[in-house]
Amino acid sequence: MTFQNDCIVVDGNQYKGQTWRMAMLAAMAEQQGITDPLDLIVLASGSGMTLNINPGSCSILGQDSAFPNASLQGSYFGYNVGIDNSLAPATTGASPRSDLIIARAEDPSFAGTPWSGGGPAGQIVYPRIVANVANSVTTAPSGQSAIALARVDIPANTTVITQGMITDLRNVARPMRWRTPFQFQGSTWGTPSNSPVASGPTAWPANATTTIFIPPTATFCIINFDLSNAVFTLGGSGTTSASGSLYPIIGGTPAAPVAQGPIGTYFVASTYANGTMIDVVGCSLFAIPATIRNTTQTLQMVAVGNSPNTGFITTNNQAALTLDVEFQQLASLT
Repeated sequence: MTFQNDCIVVDGNQYKGQTWRMAMLAAMAEQQGITDPLDLIVLASGSGMTLNINPGSCSILGQDSAFPNASLQGSYFGYNVGIDNSLAPATTGASPRSDLIIARAEDPSFAGTPWSGGGPAGQIVYPRIVANVANSVTTAPSGQSAIALARVDIPANTTVITQGMITDLRNVARPMRWRTPFQFQGSTWGTPSNSPVASGPTAWPANATTTIFIPPTATFCIINFDLSNAVFTLGGSGTTSASGSLYPIIGGTPAAPVAQGPIGTYFVASTYANGTMIDVVGCSLFAIPATIRNTTQTLQMVAVGNSPNTGFITTNNQAALTLDVEFQQLASLT
């Protein structure tokens, strides 16, 4: 088979639908899903069994049986302008039921498919219901050019769908990632600071604060952190107890951050000699609220000490803090 002749960038040329599908396939790197994190959210309408699908767009890999693999059929682009309210699952009787909500490309030009007709069509991608699926299904049926948007788990004797029955199944086709590393040297912190000996969020290491821009479509953040060359110090009673949590926050204050990583146990020092060098490492994954996207915010670490702690960990001029910050464009409901 030779290269195709129908080049769409040459004036006066004609081209096949496959040209556009192959171009879409290449542009999306053979991935499928929604375009942006808030695209095509499936919501309960609040009116009977009707569902609302939010505006947005998607890319769908061709999976029709006429082709041995998607790389030959190409990809389809679909979009929804406004709120689509064309879908309404059937009410349930004595038994519960799960329905899958999909966006499906129904190409009429391929023989052997349920929608084959041979001619052009104004609409190719449709929202559809796949009724009576397992309540663990997360993907579109095999062999269909479709992506899953949501699963609706409908209890028995239901005539009104609520939001709690809907499980979001969307994935961003080509999620963007923005990665920024930061490193703080102990010499920039000024006065050495000690980890808190009692409960309560405290900025630690002290003065290790920077600012960071939140990308406009970032919905989640992963921060890997490494606090190295801190020093374990015995308490006044000579006992060896210094433990607690260290986690990143974005915006706000230690006591009231806008976004924060999970509070886990990141440092435990109970058997070390006085003056022992300590490394504290961890990883945090947390959601980015819509209110701070496309803004510049403060970024710092916060510690919570376990009570009672009689010792502490000190960050002095020898210490260093490394933050590896990655914002991700993952599917989100807000």
